[in-house]
Amino acid sequence: MRKVPVLSTAAAAIAVLMTACSSMEFHDPPGAAKTSAKLVMISVNGSQVTLFPDPVLVGAKNGVVKWIFDTNEPDYKFPVDGVTFPEPPVDPPSSAGCARVATAAEAARRFNNCKPMQHDTEFHCNAVGATPPVGTCYYYALKLEPKAGGTPLVVDPWAKNL
Repeated sequence: MRKVPVLSTAAAAIAVLMTACSSMEFHDPPGAAKTSAKLVMISVNGSQVTLFPDPVLVGAKNGVVKWIFDTNEPDYKFPVDGVTFPEPPVDPPSSAGCARVATAAEAARRFNNCKPMQHDTEFHCNAVGATPPVGTCYYYALKLEPKAGGTPLVVDPWAKNL
């Protein structure tokens, strides 16, 4: 009987999943408009929040953006206002390569039906409507509440239209 190290098998499975998730597409019923999902993995270490990818790249197809914790037992949860699209208070980082920055009103037309899912461990927003020009960037605020109570963590990443 051959023994397989559980850790290396689990690590390989996670690597395959992370690779597959970055460009995962849903299969729609015949005749329906094709949708795609963009996943943003969230890692929290103390009060440091890391997102991958940042900026999240939103394609031309209508779809959904999903923010998901990188652990099955996160110490944080998403509140009802876990992802919002306010007016950008700052310019995007130059590394984002934005051609233009969308206003809050433009973001509200592009992203809707934003809400926590899966017992508040995921957050989903639909990306809908006519596709803005390539390189349009959207500022958003991401809020995470500690399950044990306390001060929420808030970060201000970007989304970019491909």
